Amino acid sequence: MKTKITKKFLKEIKPSQDPLKIFDTDLRGFLLRVQPSGYSCYYVECRNSAGRKVTYRIGPADRLTLAEAREEAQSVLARFELKADPAQEKRKAKAKTLNQFLENLYYPWLEQNHKSWKRTEARLKFVAKTLGSKRLSELNTWTIEQWRNKARKDRECKAITLNRDVATLRAALSKAVEWGIIDEHPIKGVKKLKETDSEPKIRYLSQDEEKRLWAALDARDERIRAKRDSGNAWRRERDMEEELDLRTVAFVDHLRPIIITALHTGLRRGEIFGLEWRDVDFDKKTLTVRPANAKSGKLRVVPLNTDVLASLQAWRAQSNRADLVFPGPNGTRLDNIDTSWHRVLDEAKIMGFRFHDLRHTFCSRLVQKGVPLTVVRDLAGHSDFKLTLRYSHLTEQNKADAVVLLEAARQAPAREPSAAAS
Repeated sequence: MKTKITKKFLKEIKPSQDPLKIFDTDLRGFLLRVQPSGYSCYYVECRNSAGRKVTYRIGPADRLTLAEAREEAQSVLARFELKADPAQEKRKAKAKTLNQFLENLYYPWLEQNHKSWKRTEARLKFVAKTLGSKRLSELNTWTIEQWRNKARKDRECKAITLNRDVATLRAALSKAVEWGIIDEHPIKGVKKLKETDSEPKIRYLSQDEEKRLWAALDARDERIRAKRDSGNAWRRERDMEEELDLRTVAFVDHLRPIIITALHTGLRRGEIFGLEWRDVDFDKKTLTVRPANAKSGKLRVVPLNTDVLASLQAWRAQSNRADLVFPGPNGTRLDNIDTSWHRVLDEAKIMGFRFHDLRHTFCSRLVQKGVPLTVVRDLAGHSDFKLTLRYSHLTEQNKADAVVLLEAARQAPAREPSAAAS
């Protein structure tokens, strides 16, 4: 709809069942939107320097006079004619320093668009401890190399870790370019450090470490149960409602069944956190990792052995019937078990071991048992076979054992000829 927007028109306009969009015939690009609720707001529509159609919000009609709205619209249109995007200018104002860009723009976008946003955010915050106060215009190859050298010297950071940090920062700054906050990428010329320590090191639980892990979990569970017993005794003395007796259920919380699931299925942490009960088939004894929950974006089905099957059945019996297998607070998706996990590792005296290494343990044990690497790849959901080949060294002993078998066959005494043959 096109008409001259006047004070008289504003008084007479009435909302309809559908939103109204009224373009002013006097000032090109100036318009009024009227919602079915009666809410009205002024806008400007025009094209930016890239030729893309953009809409700029002026403000609500009940707070601005028509004259004020026209004046602001003219100012906006003038800036567009000078190739200045007002929305872009706002973003630039919020992102003068690296910290401002990350906090005001990138972290909110990251949370909405990436499943593993917390880990990415943590990596960027490590970088921002040193570089966060610098203006985006101050970031360059020299700045990054200085920071990197200092981190390697003072904090003894590995080359592979710093390369990942720089890659994460590079991805963030690529968004700054895309959003028009900076004109060109400031650190695209930064070269990767030589990763002399980048040879894949497969860390998996030894038999002794696994014994200590379960012992530490047992001790933890007993402490939690004892604390609950004490609390319930206190409540009984005061005729208060008691909490669930943890000695009547299989698990005190989600930590143990999560560890069992990781150790016996090889699922990644994010895949476990996103697991739903509809993905678990107790009859077929399988677990399905849906594409939306898989790092590779591909569906895969993992058979469940007796240990993990019994664990999930017991956990299901005591769960609150939420959709998620391991829900977090208020039924939301769980995203962090670091505190409880590291405490157990400390008590078990297991050093240099990550939660992801439970996945390595799963894959390593399959290979050590003679399972073909192609099968391991399918069970683990590796997108690239090169990832599976990291475990190939574990097959060397299997090869040696096979050769020994051949030697044994060669050294076996020949059968005596039968009577019939003689």
